[in-house]
Amino acid sequence: MSLVANRANIPNPRSVSGSNVIYWLYVTIKREIQISYSFMESNFDAAFVPFPIFTTASLLYRRATYAEAIASLAYTLLYGFFFYYSTELANNAEGGTIEDKINKPNRPIVQSQTTVAAVKIRFYIASGTWLLLSYTLDVHMWSLLWIVVLISLYLFHFSRIGPAKDLCIVLGVISQLMACWKLGGSDMHYGWRWVKLIILWILFTVPIQDFRDVPGDLAAGRRTTPILLGDIPARIYTSLGLASTEVKSHNMTFINDYYYYYYYYYY
Repeated sequence: MSLVANRANIPNPRSVSGSNVIYWLYVTIKREIQISYSFMESNFDAAFVPFPIFTTASLLYRRATYAEAIASLAYTLLYGFFFYYSTELANNAEGGTIEDKINKPNRPIVQSQTTVAAVKIRFYIASGTWLLLSYTLDVHMWSLLWIVVLISLYLFHFSRIGPAKDLCIVLGVISQLMACWKLGGSDMHYGWRWVKLIILWILFTVPIQDFRDVPGDLAAGRRTTPILLGDIPARIYTSLGLASTEVKSHNMTFINDYYYYYYYYYY
């Protein structure tokens, strides 16, 4: 074989390195998406779904145009994703040892797909991006409230004490829903009317999720509301709380409807 033919068969180092970089990026991004999905799959309905719903309610309340609605919902979905992602990163880093091995063995840290240190790095990056976005959207006050909640839950370990954890979740719901309402553009006073009712319901019902996690919480040294009260008393507590908030919900709906029709007919 001639020298020219041999040279033709030698691969170009630049093309090889370029293709390797592209392949590495593809594999890395694909793996990160898979890990992120594993982080986020368990709490999607509670941590992400309220964002577009409550923003849509705010948009409908002020009768926003289609263009305004599309723009607001796009920002809301992006904001909600980073809220949800940073929350789940903090949650996984906190529970990535004894508790998750018992209660949630499919999580990435337990499966050795990543480490607690790597999750914390992701959390810092995601939280920083989220705060910058919230400042741009003028909802940074509510984002800072949620950061305070995360610090209380996972740095000061309020998540290990039932009443403290329940109160932190209530504050988190306030930060979540009030930001959604503001992104929808309606008057914050009217949004707060509904948020007050929702957080009252949350306060009494949030311990329900802890019933399934009692074995892991006991092993990790946590004292959630079902553990502090006992199984039967805790079920009575959450049931009575749920029933009472249903009554308050009916009364508040009647009052809100009265104010709406009064405003509509007289103003």
